[in-house]
Amino acid sequence: MDIKFLGQCGFLMEEDDMSIVIDPVLSDLQENGQSIMNYPPVMKPSDIAPDFCFCTHDHIDHLDIATVSGFASSNGKTRFVIPSGCKKILLQNGIPEDRIITFDDGESKILTQSGKVYKVKDNSKSINENSIEVTAISTAHPVHKLDADGLDRNLLYSILWNGHRYVHLGDTYRTDRLVKSLKKLGHIDVLFSPINGRDDEREARGIIGNLSGKETALLALELKVSVVYPMHFDMVKGNTADPAEFVEEMERIGGKTEFIIPEK
Repeated sequence: MDIKFLGQCGFLMEEDDMSIVIDPVLSDLQENGQSIMNYPPVMKPSDIAPDFCFCTHDHIDHLDIATVSGFASSNGKTRFVIPSGCKKILLQNGIPEDRIITFDDGESKILTQSGKVYKVKDNSKSINENSIEVTAISTAHPVHKLDADGLDRNLLYSILWNGHRYVHLGDTYRTDRLVKSLKKLGHIDVLFSPINGRDDEREARGIIGNLSGKETALLALELKVSVVYPMHFDMVKGNTADPAEFVEEMERIGGKTEFIIPEK
């Protein structure tokens, strides 16, 4: 598996001629006409043509509509995997409905490279192409919540790919519900987890926050994951974190879990 860091919570993953991106930000995020980014995008949407683009929730540093629209206009194959509560955002921005795949908490589906979608327990289907098994789980940002129509808005994705499980947490706090759901998945080979934490000053500015570096390290230990990638610490001005806290905690607790500090 080739894993490339795109900044913030964005990753490009490629194996066996199949590729996905998760939470990519490949445009200049702005608020009030000013860039809020600490560095420019690492590439343009037209530079790659992933088979699937996953977005965990509707915050602009996870569902960047300029990036999503860029994929949709520059290639005809990328499908967009989103929480069901975010579907209307894509439709309102001109993304064709037949390129949108939605998930709710607890749903599992098999996605094939050609864009076909199967139920995991549908044994009548013979899948003879590259595929991934995706399970979505509700995350707490800051609480587990649904939209006005009762649809999930914040999800993590568990992706079973060639026998290895990759879990991208998106944005989340730690809750008993979250940990219980993660443990039900079985062994996690690679965990992508936020480490920017939370505090009163950022919450006063409307920034909800996340797991901290220490919390991510302890979660990785509890789940006995093989490898953990910290994320959500470098892109957005006024909402960064020093990975040193995470590294120090990982080294303090020891154990068999390895960690990789992603670099662009």
